[in-house]
Amino acid sequence: MDMNGTLTRRAMIRAGMMAGAVLPLAGMVVGRATAAATVPDLSPADPAANAMGYVLKTAKPGETCANCAQFAGKTGAATGRCELFPDNRVAAAGWCSSYVKKKAGT
Repeated sequence: MDMNGTLTRRAMIRAGMMAGAVLPLAGMVVGRATAAATVPDLSPADPAANAMGYVLKTAKPGETCANCAQFAGKTGAATGRCELFPDNRVAAAGWCSSYVKKKAGT
């Protein structure tokens, strides 16, 4: 804007360049939040899950996905991420043949 309050061509170009730089960054932030919210639950029928003997509820006392070293979910959550199945969430009460007990304090 100039001293009289009118919008100049230079100000319009500057504003357009700033918007062009900021909008892609905003899109990446929103895209990541949306992607995290749409991660599907792992089905025992999934070929990879089936090959590892994944079940939604374990019959093995003390061995659940929630206390496995590969589980990255929050304590007390019903589901969480697993390093073995990065595109899905696993049941905290679940189990698979790659179970490794989480070390104390982690």
